[in-house]
Amino acid sequence: MSIPVKPNSKEHFNSFMNLLNSRKPFTFIRFSDGEVEVLRNRKLTIENKKTFFRGKTYSNNYPEMDTKKFDPLTDQKFRSDLLDSSIFKSEFFYKGIRTFSINDSESIIDREFLLRLNGGFDSYLTFSDLLINENYLQFRSKMFKLILNNFKNIVVVSNWRSIIKFKFHRHIKVCDNFIKNYQYEMTSILNTLINIPLNSVVLCSASSLTNILGHKLYLLRPDITFLDVGTSINDLFSLQDNTRVYHKLLNKFKKYPIPIKFLNLLINDLLIRW
Repeated sequence: MSIPVKPNSKEHFNSFMNLLNSRKPFTFIRFSDGEVEVLRNRKLTIENKKTFFRGKTYSNNYPEMDTKKFDPLTDQKFRSDLLDSSIFKSEFFYKGIRTFSINDSESIIDREFLLRLNGGFDSYLTFSDLLINENYLQFRSKMFKLILNNFKNIVVVSNWRSIIKFKFHRHIKVCDNFIKNYQYEMTSILNTLINIPLNSVVLCSASSLTNILGHKLYLLRPDITFLDVGTSINDLFSLQDNTRVYHKLLNKFKKYPIPIKFLNLLINDLLIRW
């Protein structure tokens, strides 16, 4: 069977649904613009009110828990492990990569960079925004509910502030700015994950650490399903849930009719495109 020249977001979303229904383990990690900066070995700083990104300083309104500082002079072990996760390829190990964005002229350059790291396109490459943006309401109404119903042992890896609003087996807490103590944090969390019950599902929201944990856990516990959920269920973690445009689909825009929702998708770059 020939491999298509590019992924289809609806087909991959449905594939994930089928895997969850059949309880076939798989891993999904995501590479966004922050991960690309680290892979390119460029300084990155995200802190309250200020971001240093692609060599320039910008203002932001991110909460304290989103703090991240990558220094190419001191954080090479973290970068090396992130690089390993970006080049690793195996069955049912899905990597979401950056794709077209009308608001970011670098998005296609990043896509091609990540494709080269992967050794070209294959059927396990997908979109970094597969579970959000135009698929977000489907993820929340169908896939997340399927996870809650299908898995007895749900393990959450997220910021230490999280207060989880659904039934779970264990919460593994992540500190702020984990890169500062990367080796300790990664080892501690991974050692805990290795010992979770058979056939668990891991919902991970730990920034770039998620990519590394997903890769290492895939090698050590092939029975585990691992999903990078990013900020998609922040409201269910009792964390800030208005930092991304797609959050508004659950909040401000959910009361509007479908045509208005679709117009909002177009205006706010929520369409998933290769």
